[in-house]
Amino acid sequence: HGGAAYAAILAQRTWTPPAMLAELPDPGGPVLAVARAPETQRRLEFAGRSWIVKSSGQVPFGPGPNLWSVSPRNVWGDAEGLHLRLVERDGLWTCAEVMSESYIGYGRLRFEVDGAIDAMDPNVVFAGFFYSDQGDEADIEWSRWGDPSSPTNGQYVVQPDVVQPLSMALGGATSTHEILWREQGIDFATWAGVTRPGAPPLASWTHAGDVPQPDFERVHFNLWLVDGAPPAGPVEVVIRSFESGSPSDVPARWGGSGSAQPARISMVAARDWATVHLFPGDSYRNTAP
Repeated sequence: HGGAAYAAILAQRTWTPPAMLAELPDPGGPVLAVARAPETQRRLEFAGRSWIVKSSGQVPFGPGPNLWSVSPRNVWGDAEGLHLRLVERDGLWTCAEVMSESYIGYGRLRFEVDGAIDAMDPNVVFAGFFYSDQGDEADIEWSRWGDPSSPTNGQYVVQPDVVQPLSMALGGATSTHEILWREQGIDFATWAGVTRPGAPPLASWTHAGDVPQPDFERVHFNLWLVDGAPPAGPVEVVIRSFESGSPSDVPARWGGSGSAQPARISMVAARDWATVHLFPGDSYRNTAP
């Protein structure tokens, strides 16, 4: 996952930056120069938030690896919701991902999806998740991971290696999904259709092991290809709606965290007189050794 913004600071060796900067310093004293990379990322508005569209240019990278496009043919918003689409261009398939410009913390993430994500081309993956540059991540993923005969077509994941496989038919093109991130655990749930509060989920699972701590996590949605392998044709998924907030801000869809099931373990450039620090993302971290 790439950063949201990039900057560089040229400073004398006497300058000791803090571990994290809320904003870039002004030039002066030991800080000789400050430069921010041009803002070329595409953004769009959806569900009351600003979203950054992922781009890889002409160089494939993960997940996949794949080519990631900012084209409105791959990612766009309208009255139906946020559209993600796999598009072939000149014999090469391009994928789609967005990430929230703002950060999240403990609370509930809920999203409704249009698209037969339980019966997609086996090379295709759709995911909704939260992620930080430090590797903290929890996902709801739908895919057969390149195996058309696999009975598993989805999974709840707490990175790096806790996976609860899913095997289910959603019974239609619309589904609802939740991740409830708590200090004591992470709850996952999935429903067929657009559900009302109190409706029992088709699937639910609680992870009560190690839980990521809030550290600049963003919400992501992506549509991509396993090992970059092409699908049989274009694939599109629409995120109809998205809500986030504390558990009290976003009421639960079901009466509790769901029935727990056992988790399955799967699968700065230096110079004699100055130091350059690069800062990925919106939080400026000291990358000096």
